[in-house]
This record gives sequence, structure tokens and C-alpha cells, in this order.
Amino acid sequence: FSDDKIKENVHDADLSVLLAQLKQIRLREFDHREDEFYNKFFSKRQLGFMAHEVQPFMPSAVALLPERRWTNAKGVSNMTKNVMLIRDSHLLMAAIGSLQLLASKADHWDTTIDKLDKDMIAVAAEQNDNRKKREEMIDQIVRTVAKVEVLQFSHAKTEEGFVRLEADVVRFRADQVENHAAVLMGLDEVRNRTAAQDAVIQAFKDEFRAAVEREARADLVEKRRSSEADLEVALVKRSIERMRWEEEQRTIRLRAEEQRSSEDHSSKLHQARVAHELAQKKAADLELLQEQEASNLRQEEARQAGEKELLQMRLASDERRAEMGVQEAIEKAKVEEEAKIRAARENEDVNLRAMQAEMQEK
Repeated sequence: FSDDKIKENVHDADLSVLLAQLKQIRLREFDHREDEFYNKFFSKRQLGFMAHEVQPFMPSAVALLPERRWTNAKGVSNMTKNVMLIRDSHLLMAAIGSLQLLASKADHWDTTIDKLDKDMIAVAAEQNDNRKKREEMIDQIVRTVAKVEVLQFSHAKTEEGFVRLEADVVRFRADQVENHAAVLMGLDEVRNRTAAQDAVIQAFKDEFRAAVEREARADLVEKRRSSEADLEVALVKRSIERMRWEEEQRTIRLRAEEQRSSEDHSSKLHQARVAHELAQKKAADLELLQEQEASNLRQEEARQAGEKELLQMRLASDERRAEMGVQEAIEKAKVEEEAKIRAARENEDVNLRAMQAEMQEK
């Protein structure tokens, strides 16, 4: 009986202790010395526990019987003294408690494994994001270097243009000096000419001054372009220095993150090792369950085969009964037909006698 009305001093059992006790007990394969414990429907080789091996770990599951009387298959009465007995219900309850403990641990292991899987997915996603950021940063650096190279090439071409321009300016100034000397000599020669010639000379001076001003403005434009190019080069150098500083800061952050990730990785490796051991234990339990399921399937197949054979026997019996019924109906029909023929013959004789009687009367 398991009603709480008949029990007292009830408390929860220590499942970890029960599991430890079950681990220490060895499952044995043995043969009984006498036929008392032998069931003719099973093999003599049996599985079980040795009471003297169970007693050190589960004393409450073992009892000592001072005297035991029994009768063998031949009807001879025997007696055995000091026989140790095992309480099967105690072992069964201990196995159920151990199974509950393993089930709770398995739930905790599943939760931990799911959490580790989520963390690994997050870490992988973060690594992919960092890799994409590094690739984008390298792409930007390559583009910047290409722009700098293009600017350097443009700057070299501009410097070559400036050198050619300076040479042209020097030649132009030399020509101006020669022209100016020639003009002065001409002015000295034509100083006594007419006012019309003076007007022509004044117009030539104005044109010459305008040409000189245009050349000076062109020189200023070239200088402004040169200063703008220098400014652009300085801005590019500043941006390169700024990118280099940002890259150094990013490298420092990445190193710190790698150090932190390495520490996390070491802890995760330990957790992964624990998870691997748990997975192995879980796989062993799963394999045991699969073997039990396979055994159940084999038993179910054997049961279905027996039922199928029984059904076939029933069908064969029904067929034989049907054949017997048909044969019986045929025999019955034959008997009825013979009775009809016999009755017809008897009636025929009666009719003939009646007709003969009538003819004699006539």
C-alpha cells in the first residue's frame, strides 16, 4: 500500500547518493545451483545482483534469512541457513530516482548546449561583421592610396608644367628686354617724328602694356592653381595621417578584443569539453534507448508474426468449414433429389395400378 495515511517520517531521497550507489553495484550473469529458481520457459542463464555485493553500498536493500525450507523438482525437502535476500522494490525505486536525477541533468545539459550554440552563432556573426569591416577598411585604404598616387602623378605633371612655364617666362622676359631695348633705340631714332607717329607709338605702348598685363594675369592664375594643388596635397596628407591614426586606434581595439576573445575562448573551450562529455553520455543513453526500442520492435514484429499466423490458421479453418458446408449442402441436395425421384417412382406405380383398376372396371 502507498497511501500517506499509513506512512510517517516522509522526506525526499538524496538522488545523487542513490545514483552513486547504483554505480557501485555490479550486474552479474549466473546459473542457480538448484532447479527451484529455474523457469522452464526461459534460459537457465540469468541476470541479477549478488546480495553480498549489494550490502556494502545498500544495506537497507539486503536482509538475512536465518533458515529457509524449500522443495526441489523431485519432491525432496531441503533447508538452507543464513540466506541473504535482496528487496527488488528498493532497487527499482533507486533506479527510478537515479533516472529522475539523470533526466534533470539532461535538461540542464540541453539548456546549456542551446545557450552555447546561441553564443557560438553570435560570435560567428560578430567575426563575420569584423571581417567585413576589415575588408571595407582595406578597400578604403587601397582607394586612398590609389588617389594619392594619382595626385602625386598629377603633381609631378604640374611641376613639369611649372618648369616649362618658368622657362617660357624667362624667354618671354628676355624677348621683352630685347624688344624694350629695340623700342628704346627706335624711340631715340624717331623722337623727332610727327605727332601721328607719336600716336602710333603710344598705341603700340598701350598694346604692349596690355600684353604684359595679360601675361602677368596668366602667371597669377598658374600660381593660384599651384597653391590650390599644394592645398589639396596637404589635405590628402592630413587625411592619410588621420586614417593612419584611426587604423592604429582600431588595431589597439582589435588587439584588446582579441585578448578578451582569447580569454572567452579558453573558457568556452572548457565549456565545450564539458558539453562534449555530456554529449557523449547523452549519445550512450540514446544508443541504449535505441537498443531498447529495437528490442521492442523485434518483440512487436514477433507478436505481429504470431497474430498473422493465427489469422492465417483462422482463415484456413473458415475455408475448411465453408467447404464442409458446401459439401453438406451438395449432399443434402442429392438426398432431396433422390427422395423426389423415389417419390415420383412410387407415385408412378400407384398411378399405373389406378389406371389398371379403371380399365378392369370398364
